[in-house]
Amino acid sequence: MNPTAATILVALILAVIVGLIIWSMIRRKKQGKNLSCAFGSDCSSCGASCPYGRKKTDTTETKT
Repeated sequence: MNPTAATILVALILAVIVGLIIWSMIRRKKQGKNLSCAFGSDCSSCGASCPYGRKKTDTTETKT
């Protein structure tokens, strides 16, 4: 196998892998799942290190 054919083969394999990754990301986005936490549907598996797993707290002061 000459070097050009090997380079083309490797490029095609990488293109397929990148295409599958993008397809998977689009599919997860359409399903409404979080793209940052790919291990589950929520951030419990990643230790809630992403902002999507944290609950927002009200930082406004209430005046009485």
